[in-house]
Amino acid sequence: MRDGFVPVARASELSPGAMKWVALDRERVLIANVGGVFYGLLDSCGHRQAPLSKGTLDGHIIECPLHFAQFDVRTGKPLSGPVAADVPTYEVQVDGDTVYARRPPPRCEGRAQEKRVMADTVKQRVAAHWDRRAPNFDEDFGHSIRTPAERAAWDRILDLVLPARGALDALDAGCGTGFLTFELAARGHHVIGVDFAPSMIAEARRKSGERGVASVGFEEADAEQLPFGPARFDLVISRHLLWTLPHPEAAIDEWIRVLRPGGRLVVVDGQFDAGAGAAPPGSARSSAEYAAIGNQLPFLGGRSKEQIEALFTAHGLVHVSGDPLLDLVAAQAQRMIEEGREQRTHRRYVVWGDLAR
Repeated sequence: MRDGFVPVARASELSPGAMKWVALDRERVLIANVGGVFYGLLDSCGHRQAPLSKGTLDGHIIECPLHFAQFDVRTGKPLSGPVAADVPTYEVQVDGDTVYARRPPPRCEGRAQEKRVMADTVKQRVAAHWDRRAPNFDEDFGHSIRTPAERAAWDRILDLVLPARGALDALDAGCGTGFLTFELAARGHHVIGVDFAPSMIAEARRKSGERGVASVGFEEADAEQLPFGPARFDLVISRHLLWTLPHPEAAIDEWIRVLRPGGRLVVVDGQFDAGAGAAPPGSARSSAEYAAIGNQLPFLGGRSKEQIEALFTAHGLVHVSGDPLLDLVAAQAQRMIEEGREQRTHRRYVVWGDLAR
């Protein structure tokens, strides 16, 4: 195949009425077999960006698993539900047992294509930034535990938020080089870490091999569109991730989707002091990558603990609570003094909530 078509699947894997998602140009693309004819569309509902591949396919109608919007898989046109925008489609061809796909020319998709290109650009720049940072990520301030006070603070935090019911199946969303993944594994849990930056995943896997940790796995994946079925994990946890996502509320829905009934969502995050001035040199927010996309990141400056607690409640979680992490803030402030770093205001917190049984 030529003209931009890329092999994405085997036709024999998809009987009539079957569908699967594949990776193409750093996107999740849904490939569906409708009566022997193959179609492709972006694996994302325009309402809350839920993966359509986790829904149901009935003839040519695909139904979103989150709020049951329906689309014509042949055209991407919405048929019902809380969405008005088309799902972008892909051109699909079959040669022998190989299914090929490509993006249609931009002129064929108008505004929907423009929005997708913008989303691609944001995520590509995010990945590029963290790929660049991966080799020295653990050396940057706050990305590892260096003092007894920091150690004590993190032990308290994890004791506070982890459900007391034996070994958990846990997901570390936006795992970076695996800080939380390894902390959870050390407490006897089975953990999968996912990150959008390939170099972060490579570094996490290297560390796992060096340490001989058998209870962890690392996958390159988009935290807004996870490659897991529903009710897969007892715990989903993230640290300083929401601010860097173009669709943070859709990410929360996605994390809830993969929780088992009674499972827990935990977010460790912060809010930046509006009066603290520009971000320090070398930080993500002062980088060239983020300067170009900051207006596409709704939570760029962070959100307060109370705002995240309200979001958890609005998204259906119960027993929502939070903690201001004053011990961690104090430990890091003392470390700044000891290392001669510029003093900056940090408001950290952890928020957690449970999926009703």
